Amino acid sequence: MATEGCETGGRGSGGATALHSFAVVRNLGRFGDLPAYLTLQAETCMQYKPLAVDLDGTLIQSDMLIESGFAYVKKQPHRFYRPLMWLVRGGKAHLKAKLAESTNIDVTSLPYQRGSDCVLKRERASGRSIVLATASDSRYAEAISGHLGCSTRLSHRGKTISPPTKARRARCENME
Repeated sequence: MATEGCETGGRGSGGATALHSFAVVRNLGRFGDLPAYLTLQAETCMQYKPLAVDLDGTLIQSDMLIESGFAYVKKQPHRFYRPLMWLVRGGKAHLKAKLAESTNIDVTSLPYQRGSDCVLKRERASGRSIVLATASDSRYAEAISGHLGCSTRLSHRGKTISPPTKARRARCENME
């Protein structure tokens, strides 16, 4: 993840993603219509709310299930059928766990969204906690969280969960 252009807050050429849009909106001053004292209060409140960042499709341009599936087939092409067996036997969470157990993915080489590292650094510098919300296996969640410097991790704990559930759990875990 390149860090050039972090200070500018511009969109870049990749288009605005959910994470990147947040930075653009913040730079444009979403509280611009409020009086100065309310703007300061709103910005202060935002510091204490965690920034929940979804991994698959938001922070990275891919999905960890796809990345780990391709890594598995590349590593063991003669056993290409095993992931299908894992899926049938134990469901999606079991498949993700077995793929994570069988492969090693270099988290520094994942296709991160352009500018996402700038947003995370800026939010962390402002004192805001960052929660990595993902249904990916905890091995990948911990590795990516460590790479990005996220203070809190949230993973599936054996189930695939929806984005609204991830956000709710992120809020609850951060309050503990």
